Formats: sequence, structure tokens, C-alpha cells
Amino acid sequence: MTKKHFGIIIGIIGLLLICNIATLSILLSNNHHSHKHERRGKCFLKSELNLSAEQCVAFDSIKKKHKHKAKELDRKLKSYQHNMILLVSTDNIDTNAVKETQQMIIGMQDSLLQTTICQYKEYRNVLDSARQEKLKNIYLEIFLCNKKECKRQK
Repeated sequence: MTKKHFGIIIGIIGLLLICNIATLSILLSNNHHSHKHERRGKCFLKSELNLSAEQCVAFDSIKKKHKHKAKELDRKLKSYQHNMILLVSTDNIDTNAVKETQQMIIGMQDSLLQTTICQYKEYRNVLDSARQEKLKNIYLEIFLCNKKECKRQK
């Protein structure tokens, strides 16, 4: 295997790692916290933000609106990731197919991120400023943003 192929494979593995982290973050924000805490009777975000009945209805509507799209994007992303692994597993790597698949993966990641951002903004619009700050902190935690590191980036 040449250095060129090795570099491409390392790049693809890095890209797949980023894809998986983004996918996991979105799934966690939509499912993991909800399922874990719904057993106790309430959705994680609803309980953490102490929402009113009207806000709960709005949150449910927003979640329902974005959930189907996020799941479909996630399904497509996983399919492209699967194809990428198959492409780089061959002895003769088709660099054009790898590049095309890479662009599809990047596109799916961007679409998932845009869906998450849109959902976040819609959630935010339902809340007062104190709850908006709490929502921001929850999302920072979900996206694994260490508070010390985030403060340095400002």
C-alpha cells in the first residue's frame, strides 16, 4: 500500500470518526436523555428546564417535527459510511468513488447539524432568557464542550 493510499485511509477514518460523533450527539439529544429520564415520567429537557404545560406541548411538537428527518439523515449517513468502509477495504482503491462518498458523508453531516441547529433555535424561541441559558448549557454538555475549553474559545 502506498503512502497516498495510507493517507486517504487515515483521512477517511478520521472523517468517519467525526461522522459518528456528530450522529451520536444528535441521537443523544433526541433519544438517549429522553428515554433514560422518561422512565421516571418526564422527558429530560422538559424536566431540566421545568417547562409549563404549554411549553411541553411546543417542545413535543418541535421534537416530532425534526425526529423523522434526523432519523432519515442518520440512516443515509450510516449507509454512506458503510459504503466508504467497503471502498477503502479493497486492494485497488477507487479514489474518485472515495471522494464522491466522502462528499456525501460531509453533506449528510451538514444536514444533521442544520437539523439540530434548527431544532435548538425552535426550542429556544419557546423559552424565557433564564431557560434559554440552561438549554444552551445542556446542548454544550451534549456536544461535549468542556466549559473551560469553551470559555477559552470566546
